[in-house]
Amino acid sequence: MEAVFDGHRAAKSIAHYLEHGEPLKQPQLEWPHIGDLPADVAEKVTPLSPSSVDVVPPEARVHDFAELDRSFTEAEALAEAKRCLSCTTGALVDEERCAACLTCVRICPFGVATIDKTAIMPAEKCQACGLCAAYCPAAAIALKKFGTNQMRGKLMEIMSGETAAEMPAPLIVSYCCLFEVSSRDFARRTEEDFLRQGVVPIMIPCVARLSVADLLSPFEVRAEAVVVIACQEGSCLYPTAEQRLRDRINQAKQVLTEINMEPDRIDYWKTDGRAETSWSAFWQLSRRKIQQIQDAEKGAHV
Repeated sequence: MEAVFDGHRAAKSIAHYLEHGEPLKQPQLEWPHIGDLPADVAEKVTPLSPSSVDVVPPEARVHDFAELDRSFTEAEALAEAKRCLSCTTGALVDEERCAACLTCVRICPFGVATIDKTAIMPAEKCQACGLCAAYCPAAAIALKKFGTNQMRGKLMEIMSGETAAEMPAPLIVSYCCLFEVSSRDFARRTEEDFLRQGVVPIMIPCVARLSVADLLSPFEVRAEAVVVIACQEGSCLYPTAEQRLRDRINQAKQVLTEINMEPDRIDYWKTDGRAETSWSAFWQLSRRKIQQIQDAEKGAHV
């Protein structure tokens, strides 16, 4: 992480020099030390083995000057990045909103949250799963890189674009587990590529951090369906996250029922194999289901 940060600083300095002809003065930064991960939290963290790089054996090296220590493949690099514990990017509490209701203490799968007048999530312990933020009844908790109502804002931004007006119906908003993407080409596909298929994919490091409001907000921007695609079976990094996500999906479906909308407009899938192939298949299945729902609704009004 420090190497990446230094690279950004270097690029910024070079660009400034080429543009202005003088060095860019940047403050000297010191990385804060947050301490070791406490043992009581570490025992709850899902261990992921580091990716290893094969080295060309000595008997093969002696025949040429080819590179003997290869770099990570794309899949290996992504798998290695998945091991990040997201240190210091965890939960933030709005003390003016927090009612000390203990919901976060009850929900936190790592036993991190405590209450002292208001909720406390120590940076050296929080694993940034986002479950506390998803369940907080006062919306008083957000992650440093995943703010409250962020999904609604992103949807409004996408749907206000020129391409949105040309999207084919039915329109699907799909929340997808970013951890399952194994190709940068897929992640880099422009929003326009997906929008022309009638799909608005939104990549999230863990879909378990979606709140009920996040699940329902797409319907405010004329979406016909919401498709949630989680990680592969048994591969979620956060204990209890899968079941709690299903609970919130059921709550969102109940809300749709209460306002006379078909609850099956919200679909839940788990990645099967490569995201690049299984996700597209899920979108097609959900599209057929929505078309059947729409046909049934039209028939009921005839």
